[in-house]
This record gives sequence, structure tokens and C-alpha cells, in this order.
Amino acid sequence: MRCREIVEDLAGQIADGELAAGARIASTRKLRDTYDIPGSAARRIQRELADRRFIRRVPGLGYVVGVPDATPVPPRDDDPDALTWLVAGPGGQRPIPSADVLLTKPHADTDTITALTPGGALTGPAVIERDVSTCVFKQVADVMAGRIATGEFPAGERFASTAALRREFAISDATAGRALRELTDQGLIHTVPGRASFTGPASAGHLRPLYQRIAADLAGQIYAGVIPVHHPIPVRDDLKARHGVCDHTIRQAVALLKSLGWVIAVPYRRPVAAPPKHWPVPHT
Repeated sequence: MRCREIVEDLAGQIADGELAAGARIASTRKLRDTYDIPGSAARRIQRELADRRFIRRVPGLGYVVGVPDATPVPPRDDDPDALTWLVAGPGGQRPIPSADVLLTKPHADTDTITALTPGGALTGPAVIERDVSTCVFKQVADVMAGRIATGEFPAGERFASTAALRREFAISDATAGRALRELTDQGLIHTVPGRASFTGPASAGHLRPLYQRIAADLAGQIYAGVIPVHHPIPVRDDLKARHGVCDHTIRQAVALLKSLGWVIAVPYRRPVAAPPKHWPVPHT
């Protein structure tokens, strides 16, 4: 069975009452053994059921059926294996962009690479040796691979564009493109068609830090109108209970939402959903 079929099977059991509210959902090992799937697929199934509000994580118990004050939502139709979903808004159901899109920083912040290399290491054209046997594109790829390894480009974050590599290393678009393809072949980045390149392989959604997944979930609710503009986001205790995390993780998620323009800080109140003009993605 495909992941989507298993998800729909479990969702149907929950909707029909075969799995009652509060009941523990099958563990990763149980799902793996029952459906003869790898552990990564089992974890993906649990994440999608959680994203669609069928289950929630409870510290010490794992996933249990039901999310208080939430209505389960259907999956996206354009990608049968995506972990994103549709939410009913004022104008009907609208697709929620992926986390890669929701958490993309505005172009002004990401078009130019900032030199954050440790120890005063060389950056720009000076780091490239043009009179050696190693191809220039391979040298650029090695430099960028090192930056990924040191955390300058965290997993799931937007990666340097062809134009940015061209400007920093004084190379042609063709050479920059070959460097990006080299990094893609190594599994260090992946490209979202029509958008940009992002750190990490496309199949490694679990590499995105938990606070980013929480931020993407809240950004999706704001985008769809589930959290209306100028309305406060859920209280911290509710977010902690739902995701099974500590205060620090929630603070990281909220800080990320503020930096991207999804929420606005209000003195003596919870942050509120920002108007669409502040969002990092277009709203239609």
C-alpha cells in the first residue's frame, strides 16, 4: 500500500469511531510491521495524520486520536504524498503552500550570500583556484558543501541562487548551474520547480527542525484564514500539548513567524496574525 492509502485507511477508522478519541495510535514499529513499510514511511504517515488534525502527540504516550477544538482536514490533491493539506477558508477550500514556500524569506534577504564562514576563511573569487586541475564548478560546490556542513544553510532553508553564486565567485551562469547540479547529485540540496533550491534532499522532510514544522503549521493556518488576520495565535500551552515540545521550541517557532512577517507582536498580548501585505508569499 502507498503511504496515502494507509493514511486514508487510518483516517477512515478514526472518522468511523473504530479508533476512539484518546486511543493511542499505532507506533512507528507497529505501522512498519503491519503494513510492511520502512520506518521513515511510518513516521511520515504519523506526521500527515497529525498535520490533518486526526491525531496529536502526548508526551510519554506518543500519538493519540483527536485534537481538541480542531476539525480534521483533507489532503492536497496536487501531490498525493505531500504532508500539506487543504483548509476551508471564507472562499472555500484553498491549498496550503508547502513548508518550503511558507518559510521562504523575502528575496531581499536571500538573494545575496553573506560571508559567515568561520575563522576569516576566504570567500568570493579569492577562494577559487583557476590554474589547478579541479574544475571551477567542483570547487564552488565544495565551498558551498562546507557551508552546509557548518550550518550556514540549515536544512530546509532557501539555498543560494545561480545569480548569487555568479556574483560571489565571479563565474558564469553555466558554471553556477553545474555547481548546483553537483550539490543536488550529492543529495545536499533539492530544487522546487518554479521556486528555488533548498538545503537537504527533497525526501528528507524530517530534517527540518521541529520549531520550523510548527511555524509552517501556524503559517498555513494564517494563510488559509483558520487564524484570521489580527487574531491571536494559539496559547503556548496548547501548542506545547499538541506538539509535545518545550517552551523554548515554541518561542523559536514564534520568533521565526515574526521574522518572516506571519505574525505581529502586540504588547501584553499573544502575537496576532499579520495582514497579507506582510506575508513572505503572495496571497490570492
